[in-house]
Amino acid sequence: MVLVLLLGVSAAVAVAAVRCYVGLRELRRAEQLATGREFDLTRVDLAFLAGNLGVMTVTEMYERGRLVASRSGDVTLTTPAAAGTGAGAEDGAGDEFEAAAVRSLGSARTGDLTTLRWAVEKSPEAKALRARLAARGLADDEDLVERVCRVNRRMEVLIGAVVLAFLVAGAWTGAHRGLWPAPLAAFLLAAFLLPFAAALWINHVSLPLLRNATETGARVLKAARAAEPHSGTAAVALRGLTALPADHELRTCDAASDRRMAAQVEASMQQRLYTCSGEGG
Repeated sequence: MVLVLLLGVSAAVAVAAVRCYVGLRELRRAEQLATGREFDLTRVDLAFLAGNLGVMTVTEMYERGRLVASRSGDVTLTTPAAAGTGAGAEDGAGDEFEAAAVRSLGSARTGDLTTLRWAVEKSPEAKALRARLAARGLADDEDLVERVCRVNRRMEVLIGAVVLAFLVAGAWTGAHRGLWPAPLAAFLLAAFLLPFAAALWINHVSLPLLRNATETGARVLKAARAAEPHSGTAAVALRGLTALPADHELRTCDAASDRRMAAQVEASMQQRLYTCSGEGG
């Protein structure tokens, strides 16, 4: 019974480790194939790799008069064209990411700038763009990263189960020393140590962050930054809002949005501390 339990749990850890390793190989294959290749990327592609897709979308909408920015940290849609209707929608300005921004703001047509940026970057359109870039080896595939992380989240439970099974087996064998020949004891030890070591190794090396740009993508991004201007709206895709003048309305709005977000986080933490202290009392 103890032997079956130990081997079963050890096998589960080994299978999880193998699945994690296979996921990682698949995750890196496209990146390896892209090494050394040259790419001609659009501004949208580069903005995504730089982590500036949201701010680029907002900046383009601002420059086209689609929205206005306030000192309070909010942005507001202006014209019917900004909502994807009217003649202005025919000029090509209402692209898929502007549509995502408009969808996020909803019928209120007003919202926090930081929240709007996040909504664009987490939109289905952005996920589809990530998949296209991942297929070219320039970004990590979100689904594959999630698969590996899901295995890693289970790894701690599996390792704990192996440890528990080993302790039970050790206690049982200690009480029945005469019943366990040396080869069987060595086999039990190997059945524990091999998958346990594999799980520890996988857990150590395979915690991939969801990178906007792989090493190849970062190389392409670096070349684009070297070739593009360092300031102005054209540089926002590559450098974010810092490419705009310090007194630009969007930077003022963004700073106010950040302060408001920080205040909300602090208030939430204080509320939790107050709740915990109240329950403790």
